Parts: sequence; C-alpha cells; structure tokens
Amino acid sequence: MNVTSSPDRASTADRSPTRLGMFLAAQLLIGGSFVWAALWAAAVPTRPELPEFRDEPITIRPLYDEPSMISDAELERVLWKLRPRLRAPQEKINHIDHALRMWGPTAEFDDPECLAGWEMLETLLDHRRFQASQGDAAAPLLIATADGLSVRTQDGTASASHVDHTLAGLGEIGIPLDYPVLTATGEAEVRDLLRHALQDFRLNQIEYEWSTLAFAEYLEPTRGWISREGQEITFDRLANRLMRQRLKQGVCRGQHRLHTLVMLLRIDDVEPRLSAAARREILAYLQDVTQRFVAAQHSDGYWEQDWPGVEWDGPPAKNEPASFGVLADRLLVTGHALEWWSLAPQELLPPLETRERAARWLVRTVDGLSPSEVTANYTFLTHVGRALAMWRGKLPAEVIDAAPRL
Repeated sequence: MNVTSSPDRASTADRSPTRLGMFLAAQLLIGGSFVWAALWAAAVPTRPELPEFRDEPITIRPLYDEPSMISDAELERVLWKLRPRLRAPQEKINHIDHALRMWGPTAEFDDPECLAGWEMLETLLDHRRFQASQGDAAAPLLIATADGLSVRTQDGTASASHVDHTLAGLGEIGIPLDYPVLTATGEAEVRDLLRHALQDFRLNQIEYEWSTLAFAEYLEPTRGWISREGQEITFDRLANRLMRQRLKQGVCRGQHRLHTLVMLLRIDDVEPRLSAAARREILAYLQDVTQRFVAAQHSDGYWEQDWPGVEWDGPPAKNEPASFGVLADRLLVTGHALEWWSLAPQELLPPLETRERAARWLVRTVDGLSPSEVTANYTFLTHVGRALAMWRGKLPAEVIDAAPRL
C-alpha cells in the first residue's frame, strides 16, 4: 500500500521548533545585515571632505651635474633626435602627454614639424585644439563629472596611457591649479582634475603611481583624508602601497613606483608628507633596489626586465618574452632608472661607473635609432632624454635654449 504525506503532515513538520528557530535566526541575520549596511553607508561620505590644495605645485629640480656621464655635445645631439616632431593628424595623445612632461610648456623648436610646449599643453587642456588634432569623430579627452574633470584613459590613441599621468605631469612642469581648461561642455580649471582624482581614488585601483605623485605635488601638508570607500588615505599608506608589490610589477617594469617614491622623499624635504618611520622604510627599500640594479647591469650598460633578480617568490622566469620588444624594454628600464636616480638623494645612487655605463649605452643606442624607431619608442625615449639632461643639472628645455639648431 502506497502512503503519501498529506499537506497537513508536511506543514506540521515545517513548523517544528528546530526549523522555526532556524527561520527566525535567518530573518534576524538578514535584518541585521541591512541595518549594518545602512549604518556603514551613513558613516562613509559619498563625497569625502578633501584636503587643502596648493595653488602652485611643488616642483623638484635635478641634484647633479656629471659631465663624465654625457658631454654637452652628446646631450644636444640626443635631444635633437628626440625633439617632439608630433605635428601630424591624429598624433597619439600619449606621445604628446609624455613629450610635454619632457619638454615643458616653454620649449620652442626651429622645426615646423615640432609642437611647441604651449601647443602640447593646449592640445591636452583645450578641447578645440584637441579636436583640431584628433578630428571631429574623436571622443573628448576631458570628461566633466559630478566630482570635477577626468581624463579619458587607455581608450585608444586619442586618450592618455596612465591613470592621472596627465595631472601628475602638469604638476612636474609647474602648471598651477587655476590654469584654465576648456572642455567640450564648458570652462574649468586644472583644480577640477585634482578634485576628481581625489574623489575617485581607491587604494586597490590598478594604477596608483601617478595619482600619488599628483597628490604630493598639489596638496598642502595633511594628516590624511577619507576616501569615498571609507578608507583612510595618508602619504605613509600610499608609500606602503607603492612598496607592497613585486618589484617589476606595475607599469613600465615597476619604474613609475620607484620614481614616485623618490619624489615623495624630495617633496617631503620641502614640505612634510611622511612620518620619520615611513621615510626610513622608503630609503631602505630604494637602497635594496639600487643594489639589485648594480648586480643586474649588463656589461654593455643597459638593464632589462629581469633587473630585480630573485624576489620573495623566487627568480624571474627564464626566457620570458619582452612585452615591448627587446630594444624597447632596455630603453624603458635603463632610461627610467637613470631618471629617478637623477632626482634621488646621494645615499640611493649606484656607483658612478654604473651610471656612466648606462648613460653611454643610451647615447650610443639613441644615435643609432632610425626615425621610425624613435617614433615607435617615443614614450620611453622621453624618459631617456629627460634623464640625460637632468644628469647635467638641467631640464631638456634649458639645454635647447643654448642650442640654436634646436
């Protein structure tokens, strides 16, 4: 005889004390979660109070003049080859962005194919000139947001290549926050770029090197601020974030992180940004980095992507393909390293012989580049040109002032 449970019997089982208790506990848990979420949302500002801005950024000068690394004649020759011949329809915005950082807003060139510094600056900050360069079909580079102004990034050739690279670069060349900006929808200022960068920043975003640098350049001394996500942001914490990854992780083989750490030290010398403990940690970290570079230098003078050597998780993979090509990777790592060393305190420098070999390799290599190779590697080469000029105690635009053919 088949026995079928009746609806009455099933409902009685469901109302047993055990199941009823579990049901009530679940309801309490769900209700409590909603209450906690509401309280958390109320406590975390959607638009956090921002730290005080500086009207003028802190700019940092090179520290050294080493003629044994590169002579006056060699430097003029290198800079002539790397002049910004970017007057072309739909020229890559990341080329203009990097060239402006290298040459600054006052540079002028005796070459009709070159963009002057002010033209590069206006291409980035005036939608009319951007549109004339990129064409009517190009999406605007500058985007008005509820928090300020953002730069379209990693979205094709008419966009910037790194998060907040444009803003940090403006700081490095001394552009004030009240500098006028014209977007597709109206007038703004550079301070609107900074306001958006601060409001949008997250400690776990993919790129944070240039954001950190921009904050250090453009903020008054501060104990910190609270992000949109409720995270406390301090320069100590930002420095820790920069030092947390494997050495070659991050854009440009980790070199942007090292550059920003050096800039934090130098800016901290001008106005306090770091605790004494954080400063000691950065110095120790960068001293270890320099020792790794010395050990990894090729006899010809360059470095490659395996410059960190053995890290906490083991040695680098053998025969790992160069992501940009062998020549590009060597230019990238060697140029970036010499650049941040030119700004670094004496105790972080490698021996002079190490620097001389690297500089000689860069000069020989740039001398041998074809015009098409210069174009293909231009963003990396701007770091090379800037580094070599700074090892003579000057910025590239200051060199060309004494070289009429440029």
